[in-house]
Amino acid sequence: MSRSGINDADLPFKMIKIFKLHILQQVSMTVMTQANASTSSVLTQRFKRFFSDQ
Repeated sequence: MSRSGINDADLPFKMIKIFKLHILQQVSMTVMTQANASTSSVLTQRFKRFFSDQ
């Protein structure tokens, strides 16, 4: 098999790896966004309770 044939055969595997990494990046960003929103919501509720008690 020629060198270009080997490179052509590697291309689908490289594309799958890139696609997989892209999905992992998107999932990570979604998780971080949700975690930040949850933290913000909890802090807001705590501040409201703290200031409403006084």
